[in-house]
Amino acid sequence: IIILFSFALFSEPIKEGDNLESLNLIEYEDQFGEIQKIKTEDRILIFASDMDGTKIAHEVFKQKGEGYLKEKKSIFIGDIHKMPWLISKFIALPKMRKYPYKIFLIKDDKKGDNFNKGKGKLTGYKIENFVIKEFQIISNTDELILFMEEKSSKK
Repeated sequence: IIILFSFALFSEPIKEGDNLESLNLIEYEDQFGEIQKIKTEDRILIFASDMDGTKIAHEVFKQKGEGYLKEKKSIFIGDIHKMPWLISKFIALPKMRKYPYKIFLIKDDKKGDNFNKGKGKLTGYKIENFVIKEFQIISNTDELILFMEEKSSKK
C-alpha cells in the first residue's frame, strides 16, 4: 500500500506517447464556467502554469488576432489552482472573460501536476487524436509563434 501511495504522490508529467483521454485530461471548465473538451481534431495545446507564461501567450494571441487559436486547432490551458479564491473570482476571471478566446482552466493541483512546467514559461504540446507527439518548453513570443506555425516533426 505504501508503494502504491508514493506513486500517486509523485506522478510524472505527461510525455510523448501519452494519451490525454486515458489520463482524464480532456475536459476543463473555461473562464465562463462552461465545460469544454479537447477534440480529436485539436493539434496544439499551450499550457501556462504562472502569470509570466500567460503574458507570453496573451501577447501572441492578441497580435495574431481573434481566430488564431481556432485556425491553428489550438487550445490554451491556464493553471489557476494556486491563485487565491477571491483574486480568481473577483479579478482574474472577470479579466479573462474579456479575451476573445476560450481559456481551459485547471482549478485543482492533481490535474495541473500532469503538465510539464517552467517558471515564467509556457509548455507547447503537439497532439494527434489525444496522443502527445512532442512537447517543448517555450520562453518567449518568438518561440511560441514558431511552435504554433511549425508542423509536427514526429509522425
